[in-house]
Amino acid sequence: MDSKNVTLNDLLPIIKEKLAENGSVLFTTNGTSMKPLLDDGKDQVELVKVDGPLKRNDIPLFSRQDGTFVLHRIVKVLKDNNYLVRGDNQIINEKINHQQIIGKVCKIVKNNQEIDFSSKKYKRYLFSLHFKYPFRYIYHKIAKIFRQKGK
Repeated sequence: MDSKNVTLNDLLPIIKEKLAENGSVLFTTNGTSMKPLLDDGKDQVELVKVDGPLKRNDIPLFSRQDGTFVLHRIVKVLKDNNYLVRGDNQIINEKINHQQIIGKVCKIVKNNQEIDFSSKKYKRYLFSLHFKYPFRYIYHKIAKIFRQKGK
């Protein structure tokens, strides 16, 4: 059987149709912004339709203004249907509007095993992720200063 790589943009009409029918869409992730939770080209996520406001720690698939598609975690719910999102492997927050959201992750398959969002292990991961963020942010800012001085 021949295989063909297609972009998410090519599949967007089918994805939106499937989600509108209260279906779900499973696909393999691409990129490193959600490491270590999602490994590039290895792990899968299942998306479902968003039926209302999202909450902290939800992982939406959204479209940026430049047309790229991103899976990032909601770190803060803002007013007026806005959210702050950030990749688990990143230090910069990004503000998005609810209108940019295509669907939200309802299931993650990592190493052929489904991650249980209610498990103690996943909750510890979330706690450590949020706890370590200020330290990671400061570390990256200091490292940037030293890199600039070395030039």
